[in-house]
Parts: sequence; structure tokens; C-alpha cells
Amino acid sequence: MEPPRPIMVLGATGVFGSRVCRLLLMGGAAVVAVARDAERLDALAGDLAPLGAMQAAPAALPEALPGLLLEHRPRVVIDTAGPFQESDHGHARLCLEHGIAYLDLSDGRAHVASIGELDALARKAGVPVLSGVSTLCALSSAVIADFGKAFTSFDAIEIAVAPGNDAPRGPAVTRAVLTWVGRPVPVWDHDRQINLPGWSGLCRRTIGSLGKRWLAVCDVPDHTLLPDHTGARHVHVRAGMELGLIHLGLWLLSWLVRWRLMTSLLSLAPMLQHLAVVLRPFGSDTGGMVVELTGAGLDGRPLRRRWTLEARQGDGPMTPAAPAAALALAMLKGETPPAGARPCLNEIGLDAILGVLSPFAITTHTTEERPFPLYRHAMGAAFETMPEPVRAMHDRVTSYSASGRSSVVVAKNPIARLLSFLSVLPKSGENVATTVTFTLQGSRERWHRRFGDFGRSSVLGWPADGDIWERLGPLSGRAQLVAREDGLDMVITGFRFLGLPLPRFLWLNAWGRERVDDAGRFAFDVGIGLPFGIGLVTYRGWLSID
Repeated sequence: MEPPRPIMVLGATGVFGSRVCRLLLMGGAAVVAVARDAERLDALAGDLAPLGAMQAAPAALPEALPGLLLEHRPRVVIDTAGPFQESDHGHARLCLEHGIAYLDLSDGRAHVASIGELDALARKAGVPVLSGVSTLCALSSAVIADFGKAFTSFDAIEIAVAPGNDAPRGPAVTRAVLTWVGRPVPVWDHDRQINLPGWSGLCRRTIGSLGKRWLAVCDVPDHTLLPDHTGARHVHVRAGMELGLIHLGLWLLSWLVRWRLMTSLLSLAPMLQHLAVVLRPFGSDTGGMVVELTGAGLDGRPLRRRWTLEARQGDGPMTPAAPAAALALAMLKGETPPAGARPCLNEIGLDAILGVLSPFAITTHTTEERPFPLYRHAMGAAFETMPEPVRAMHDRVTSYSASGRSSVVVAKNPIARLLSFLSVLPKSGENVATTVTFTLQGSRERWHRRFGDFGRSSVLGWPADGDIWERLGPLSGRAQLVAREDGLDMVITGFRFLGLPLPRFLWLNAWGRERVDDAGRFAFDVGIGLPFGIGLVTYRGWLSID
């Protein structure tokens, strides 16, 4: 009887390749480990010897790959030899020439998206060729498929990946990140693609019991694959370093690319790799991942589900290795995906991935909530008494935008004119193109208002007692939302500067009224002035949700 065909792992001595080998051996597979460095390969073979049969095959890729395929006749090849941002599909083509299935752990957006170029060849060979068989997009899509059963539609998908600082980072991982830091990254936002600089959008988010971690925009396949795959209106993926020194330092370096002083940060890879090694002891061995889904539940009401993975004791790097190992082990049992070349979306179930991770210090948990829009939360039952166009403008739980027209009138006093000249205030105008983008995060909303070429942002939140607050730089105001049969009024109840309450005589002279115009549209009348009766600017117009 012919012995079972082995699984071949390319780049076996790397951070993820070595872990793929370990998971495969633990699953009972025979493994052929391929890497350039014979000494490191022998060390790996010695380390994994108690787990099962592993053949070490020192070789230079891709030159030696055809001979290795003929010699070992693997059931499937798993390619971990990144960085994939700098490689083509040469390894996959060689596997197809020999009729061998191929999986890679690519996190390169263009690399994964272009795998379909090999679809005709893969179908002719009768084998699957899957790219992105890793955390992104194999694990993320598995989570969405499993937890998405509670939704009728998706509005927003937010993914965060935050490894521990003590996790090993090989040169390939460092180079992969530096290829896109500071460069344009396509992100799906408000049903359209926008470009954001890589490692921009600094924020801190809670990763389960690990606490808050720094995150920033990263360039991954999910940004371009998940919108079509799920129909979500927003797809945002962020990654972060545990140490603020590294995370914020990389953000500062990104400006060298954003200002076009450098085409990329790849030339800094050796220095940054050395720095990561030096600073490795100053962080923890805990990392995590979050997949948050927001949309309409089966009952039509807003629903938000958050899936959190926490890895401890340095087991975090097992997570990117798990999908490929789980899929290859399933193929050994005859559970082979259909022939063809494509990104790895829903090709392996969440239970199978978590199954190969079960021996490690990796746990997952899920939370669920029924989110309320900010205004509905603050106003309670009074929210329902307002006209439908006014309610509709504020009855959202994920980011959206609205556009329309307005008249802008800047006061004719010297202060207002000076502020307009300095672009602190807009210019006066009639029928001005107006857009408001509402970016929602929990109980806070960021409003970016644009009147023609003039734009300003503020953040709104809900403190208590039916009031809301709005912060613009160091100044924040508090207002009560008063429902009316014909709309909504905002009644100012206080101001703070740098967190300190201002006396009544120093309050700004501000108002906000929302109504329905003769065409049935949401209409607004907003004004702001300085104390002592010094007017600044008024805005009157209408908006429709895009």
C-alpha cells in the first residue's frame, strides 16, 4: 500500500512556516520542510522530531522547486516564504505544472486579489490554488461566515490585529509591513473606495482583557475582498504594535513617504528589524484579534457582534499558521476544496481552525449588543415624536453621509471677517454644496461638515441626563435635545474650555434647529457667535442621506 503523500511547507524555518510544520505534525501529517538555510532547518527538524515524521529539504527557491515536487510528490504545498508583497505567483505556477494543490499565507492585497489569473490553469489541473490562507482573509472570513448567521445584512465590518511585542518578527514580516507604510491604502467606506495612507488613522481600541492597544490603517486583502463578498458598506482593518514607542515611531516615519521624501521605508528594514529585536523584552507575550460586525439582525433591528481572540504565552503566531494547517489536514481526509484559483474566503470553517489551535493558550469569546443611535439614546421616547426626515438623519448605528445645499452668511463685523480670511470660518455664499459625514464609534459620533471647499470636524457624545456634548478642539458645549412636532431644537446648557466650565457670560451664542422643508427634506438652521453679541456665521440648508 502506498504511504500517504506528505505536505510540503516552503519557507519552513520562518516565523509562520515553522508553526505550520508543528501544527501539521500534531495533526498526524507527514511533512517535507523546505528552506534555504540547512543549519536552521536541521535545528527545526530536531525540535519537531518528537511530534512525527518530517523530512528536511534544504534548497533555494524557486530554482529547486520542480525537482522537489518530482521527488516528494506532496499532496499539497503550503507557501509561507514571504514577503508576498514583493513576489509573483511563480511557486503556484510550478505546482500547477505538476498537478499539485497550492496554499499560501499571503497578506499582500494585490498578490491575493490577482490569484484568479491562475484559475483556468488550476481548473485544467483539477486542483485548488488558494491565496490568503492565514489570519486575513481565511480566519476573518470564517468568523464572518459563522457569526454572520445572525444578520440579514452587514453595514460595517471592523477588524483589528494586535500582536504582542514579545512575538517573533522575522525579516519577511518587517519588509511586508514597510512596503505599504505611508503609501495609499484602498479602504471601503460609505459604499465607495477611498485611499488612506498606510499606518494613518491612529486610534486606541480595547482588545478583550488585553486592554487598549494602538491601531492604524493597514494594507491587507480584506479591504478589497470583503465588500463584494459580504455587501458591507464599510470595511476597516487596522493593526498595531503593543509598544507605543514602536507604533508611534512608525507613524512618524510614515510621513517621510507621505511627504514623498522616500518612496517606501524598505531601506530602513534592517535598522527597524534590529530595533524590534532590542525592544522585544519590553513588551508582553499576549496578542489578540477582534472582528466586529454591525448590521441588521434577523428581526430587522440593529445588531453588533464582536468576536475576540486572545493569545497568551507567546502562542499568538500560531494563529496565522492555523488556517493553512487546518485546510491541509482536511484535504488529507479527502475534504478537498473545488478546483480553481481564488482568494481563501470561507474555504475552511471556524471550528476547524480553532480545533488545531486548541492545544495552545488561545481563547475566543463573543459579545453581542443592540446598539442605539446617539440621539435616540439621549432622547428616549421623545425621539419617536419628531418628523420622519429628522429621525432618519440621526437613526443610524454605523457611519454614513448626507449631502445637500445651503446658504452661508458670515457676519459683517471685523472679527468674523478676519476669521473668514484666515479660513477659520467659511466664505459667505448661496446654494453652497454641503456634505456631512458621520463617523460612528460606540456612543460617539464624529461629524465632518463641508461647505464648498471649507471643512471642519467635531465630536459628539452622550454624557447623561438627556443632553449631548460636542467638542471642537479645546472647546466643548453641552446641549439638551428638545423634540418638537415639527422637528428638533438644541438648547445650550453649558460650555467648557480645556475641561474647565465657563461662566454663563462667556458662553458662545449658539443655536441649532432641525425641521422639514417644503420638499419633505431634512432642513437645518445653525448659528454661532461670540459672547457679548458678536455674531460669526449662520448656516441654513437641507440634506439628504446618501
